Amino acid sequence: MTQLQHQVRAVQKRLQAEWLWRCVSVGLTVGGGLACVLGVARLLSQGAFGRGWVMLPAVIGVLAGVVWATVFRRTAMQAAFQIDHACRLKDRTQSALQFLHSKQSDTDPLRQLQIEDAEAHAAAIDPKQVAPVVGPRFWRLAVSSSVAAAVLAMISGPPVTVLASVQSNAVVHEQADRLDDELEELRQLQHE
Repeated sequence: MTQLQHQVRAVQKRLQAEWLWRCVSVGLTVGGGLACVLGVARLLSQGAFGRGWVMLPAVIGVLAGVVWATVFRRTAMQAAFQIDHACRLKDRTQSALQFLHSKQSDTDPLRQLQIEDAEAHAAAIDPKQVAPVVGPRFWRLAVSSSVAAAVLAMISGPPVTVLASVQSNAVVHEQADRLDDELEELRQLQHE
């Protein structure tokens, strides 16, 4: 592996870390928002469904963010573009990377010079300065919405059990006794 490829890979890893953080942040923001809605619904329905259902959208949002960031990874060409952009190299790194992957790079002296030039520039770059890992703007919102959903899930307790006392009604008892007497008379008539 050449110095250029090593530096491109280091920048690619940093770009991927930032991309993963951004995707997880979006997933957590959306999932946390849905979890808050479910938390309010649970609170209003006096705990009609479990706490796990409230937090499930936030967990699914995080997992969806991880899957998205893994499927749509940052490529070596994107890292080369970032190096070129940060170091104002026009497209030297991208071109040299393409030349390294082509079979004609050994035979063409112009391509060899471009690769050597890119190698010289790659030796001087710092991946931390080229691709700083910066948190997404809405990371605080994502965490806040998830914490709010967790609080809503905890404060919305189980449904209140209603304990009704039994009160006897004299009129109902009299009618029930009368019906019992009439039923007994009917049974006696039926047996005769």
